[in-house]
Amino acid sequence: MKKNIFICFICLLFCGCTTHLTKEEKQFFIYDDMKEKLVNQIQFDETMDCQVSLVYNKLNDGYRYDIIIYQPLKDMYYINVMCYAEESLNQMCPNIGIFDDENYHLKKNYVNKKEGFYKGIQLSGIVKMKRRIKLYISYYTDIKRTKKIEKYIEVLENEIR
Repeated sequence: MKKNIFICFICLLFCGCTTHLTKEEKQFFIYDDMKEKLVNQIQFDETMDCQVSLVYNKLNDGYRYDIIIYQPLKDMYYINVMCYAEESLNQMCPNIGIFDDENYHLKKNYVNKKEGFYKGIQLSGIVKMKRRIKLYISYYTDIKRTKKIEKYIEVLENEIR
């Protein structure tokens, strides 16, 4: 009996001592998990529910790349996106939807920035040389978040996916 009481006491002690993550810690946990999956991704989806294009602009010592996500074929709610262009592991990857306070949605022929509906989404980064860019995108097909879609794609310059 004393052993059971002792075990219950220890369990309560551990439950009471758990630390709660701050909002920023949760966001960095999501970011790190997403980046790790994207870095290690070797298989990519062939189709997307929107257009994705990659444009490079020459800089003095490299290129700025712009990933543009636009023209949705279906409604896309609560969009999260991350690009990876072989940045160092300590360098932040361009992303949308992880650290932002506002939500991003794409809906065919509808724009209302106050409600979070945009014509398109753009992410930018800097690289030393032109290369393929890995892209992770997740979104829900409805406002109630009942069906989540996750896609990994690889984008080449001047290629529209």
